[in-house]
Amino acid sequence: MKHPRACVVQSRPSCLSHGSWLWRLLFLWLTACTQAPEPNREQSAAPTPQSTQTEWAVLIDNSKSIRPNEQVLIREATMLLADLAEPGDRVSVITFGSQARQAAAVAIQNDEDRRRLQDLIRNNVKFDENHSDIRAGLRLLAARKADFFPTPAAQHAAIVLSDGLLEPADRKTQPAFQELQETVRGALQSLRLFTVTLGETGSLKTIPGLDRALTGAQLMEREIARDSALFTHARQLDQVPNAILAILKSVKGIASPEETKPVYRIDRTVEKMTFIVRKRTVDGKPLASSGDILLQQPEAATDKAPTAPTPALNAIYRNSGYEYFDLIVVRNPQPGEWQVSLKNGQPPQVLSKIDSPIRLQIKAKPSYYSNEGGALWAWLWDDQQGAVARGDYQLRAHVVGAPDSAAQSYLPLSLDSSSALQYLDMPHALRPLLGDLKPETAMDLEIKATSHGDPMFLRQTTVRIRIMPPLIDWRRTANWLERVPFTTAQPEFGGSLDTRHPDYGAYDVPPKLTLVIERLNEETGTYEPFASEALTARPDGATQVYALARPFTDYQAYRYRYELTGTTPQGEKRFKSPWFALQLRFPWTLAGLAAAVLLTLLLTLLHLVGWFTAKLSGQIEAQCHGQYALVRVSPRREFDSQQAPELAACDLHFKIKARRVLWFHKYLKLTLVQGRDVIDVSRGHQRRIAAPESCCLRPGRHKLTSDHASYDLNLHII
Repeated sequence: MKHPRACVVQSRPSCLSHGSWLWRLLFLWLTACTQAPEPNREQSAAPTPQSTQTEWAVLIDNSKSIRPNEQVLIREATMLLADLAEPGDRVSVITFGSQARQAAAVAIQNDEDRRRLQDLIRNNVKFDENHSDIRAGLRLLAARKADFFPTPAAQHAAIVLSDGLLEPADRKTQPAFQELQETVRGALQSLRLFTVTLGETGSLKTIPGLDRALTGAQLMEREIARDSALFTHARQLDQVPNAILAILKSVKGIASPEETKPVYRIDRTVEKMTFIVRKRTVDGKPLASSGDILLQQPEAATDKAPTAPTPALNAIYRNSGYEYFDLIVVRNPQPGEWQVSLKNGQPPQVLSKIDSPIRLQIKAKPSYYSNEGGALWAWLWDDQQGAVARGDYQLRAHVVGAPDSAAQSYLPLSLDSSSALQYLDMPHALRPLLGDLKPETAMDLEIKATSHGDPMFLRQTTVRIRIMPPLIDWRRTANWLERVPFTTAQPEFGGSLDTRHPDYGAYDVPPKLTLVIERLNEETGTYEPFASEALTARPDGATQVYALARPFTDYQAYRYRYELTGTTPQGEKRFKSPWFALQLRFPWTLAGLAAAVLLTLLLTLLHLVGWFTAKLSGQIEAQCHGQYALVRVSPRREFDSQQAPELAACDLHFKIKARRVLWFHKYLKLTLVQGRDVIDVSRGHQRRIAAPESCCLRPGRHKLTSDHASYDLNLHII
């Protein structure tokens, strides 16, 4: 703030510049901004790791329509499940044609059980039926479900191998189709039904006798699997072993090294590794003989001192009894890099399964809506401890085939400290790599687990996910709201559900939308449940509109999300939105504006009162043409030298006015009406003034001189 005496030294003083600090302060107050809080995110509830003990039921199309070489391949692919099954697993086989029957049922505990299961499959799966009534196989599975899946705590899965043609012996296809639907949606509703459609001949034919056009492949995908993630179309039957292995890994939630080159990094936790090396194509063309298949072992470590006795390293078992592939099993393998190769130099076709008590397990949905608040979960499970493995492990996610900038990036998974599981927010976490996620985007997400303590440790798997267009658009309120005291804030919540969305038709009745609100506990820094309210819907054309105006009466930080829940033929379907932030605050901006207005009015009032009540008091001594005069100035607002008889002999005419700003700041306004070359020599400086100039003087003593007179001013303001 400039001092008032500046008006004396400036050529054109501005006596009204005082108090400009008020407007600057007001401007800064009103232009200040507050950063809105970012929406809080929280992963979905951590899943409970499940036992990998699995009870399998394999349903095989036993009709004669399958060619002999394909019969061998299907039979061997089913027998392969015996070799891949783990102790504690149970495998049952059902064949169906005109009727269905049980071909095998063995609980796997040792190699003798594996051989017994393979012998039963070899002897009882004969492909000698004239019809392919897939309904009969599902009917038997439903009727004896408790026999095929006797252990409630185990995982249950069924695999259907067929071209999908529905051929009942009585040719009544439509009733058979309706019974199939009732069986799948009834007794088998909770069972995961994996379907592997065989070939492209019968599977692409339209099933005769149905009310609507449906091919065998469509029957397998839409009516039996009812989920694209459970459906595989083996257009070439040599893809069946791949499908069996992929299903096994999916059900058990395990992963093993799957590299483009047949080189495998084996760490010290690996107990067994299994290689399936192809010898023939589906048409019987030879790729290699058993003698051409080479297994290269890593060099044994020699830099470590002997330790306690361990099981014999590299106990290798080879089964060359399959026509289409060789099976190689290595128990307790030496840590390091193993390699499978062929003598003829051609790249081998290898399927692998690495068994270790430390398993990478994942839980992910096959598809996520682009505005969903879901999660992909991954963890390392320790079979020996029967718990999640805790150690120096790093889990990262990588988008396979992403653009170059994203292809080199890995997303670290976040740790859920309570469960030791790790998660990736889906699909939100993918945005830094892929930007805006376009609807119907399909991608392969690779999950890798490594360890700083063991450079050979590697667990990885790939899960295919799809980003779907939103089924419902969530309604978001402002991140923060201001509530005026003694009033209620009522933000609007809700959403718009698109009834034209392909997924809407899966609901039996319109789904229910629930608003979940949590409030921040400032002492603990955590959110706690606050409210849960159902929103009612009203139709608006092709849209179901959910709306709710909820009152809030306090000042607190909240977060909220939506849950859409509905019933489908597959059971309850539920998904959630991300968490959104909501903070109710005192209206400091409004309060500041009101305070500024009140302060301005008060200061203005003080200014006006002070301005109009300020009066001069004091005296003026003058020397004019050798005569002395004394003028006593009684309290008045203005002094005019011409109105003082004592100064009549002086030829200088001036006026002095009392001024008071905001009551506290006082000054004298001197205006020279007539005269020239008046010099103010007060306070150690000189200033020349000529009419009709004005200047501001501080109350007190001042000395004015001119050619013929001098004046001593001693004036104050009261």
